[in-house]
Amino acid sequence: MDTRGHEQCFACRERFCLPEIAMVDGALEAELLMEKKHEGWIGIPHGGIGIAAVLDLADLCWRQHKGESLPFPFTISMKFGDRCQLGDTLQLRAELDDGQSQIIFRMQRPGQRQSYITGTVEPDAGFAGGDLSSLPHLDEFERRAVLTPLSIYENCFICGTKRRERGMRRRFFMAEYDGRYYILAKFGFDPGDAAIAESFQQAAGVLHPGVVGAVLDEICGWSGFIKHELFGVTVRLQMSFKRPVLVDEKLLFVAFEPEVRGRGSRQIYRARGCLMSVLADGGYEAVATAAGQWLALPALREQFYQTRIEEDLSRISF
Repeated sequence: MDTRGHEQCFACRERFCLPEIAMVDGALEAELLMEKKHEGWIGIPHGGIGIAAVLDLADLCWRQHKGESLPFPFTISMKFGDRCQLGDTLQLRAELDDGQSQIIFRMQRPGQRQSYITGTVEPDAGFAGGDLSSLPHLDEFERRAVLTPLSIYENCFICGTKRRERGMRRRFFMAEYDGRYYILAKFGFDPGDAAIAESFQQAAGVLHPGVVGAVLDEICGWSGFIKHELFGVTVRLQMSFKRPVLVDEKLLFVAFEPEVRGRGSRQIYRARGCLMSVLADGGYEAVATAAGQWLALPALREQFYQTRIEEDLSRISF
């Protein structure tokens, strides 16, 4: 297996979410047992685990056929179908399509017709960063926004701070600025972030794109909190990556106020977010974007308020 470009990879080299990989009829296949270290909601694997696994497998598949890593910019489009729980084993498959222009992938439980995740990864001619002209510089957020820290579940792959296994340990904030609402998370500003970034590399000095995607997935999911305190699971998600993200960059993840459809126990919210590299003057370079749909589940809202860590949020600074 050609794993050049994955020298420090937590996903495949360290087998966090890609254990054994085999070549079968030109496709790459693997099995992933969802364990406690993969948790998002209680008993449910974090969607970012699937994102990291398929992005890593797609890159390896591209390299196997093309002799080089998947070129930037690229876009991953995903549809989440079947439910998955801790203890489930998922079969992964990634293959180059007949036109040799994109990777087709799927993850599913053995014997199930419906897949957990299906989608494509394909290089783009360009990167559409979106209109971010109204997004305040970071120092403006810090000086003028009303920032409210959000509670966490202790074992979540992204926001859990008491995990025994490695995790991103992000704190999310709701920000009100000039009548608009955002969800924010910083990375690379605290001394402890360097060790976290080092443990989630793909190649030396490069943050794994699957981890970037996992945080984007979570922060977009958190945007439902802005509207009626909705909590949901990912239904559809598309993410675009402009370039590799380096482990020593200062980063700001942002999600915008979502659009909500439906009522009662059947609500869908459409969310979008972006990852910004914070420049020396406090401005930004957009390096990844995300947009998708989340299904709001009342049971998750109840779970959140029953299991969140009780803490003095007023003592937590952005």
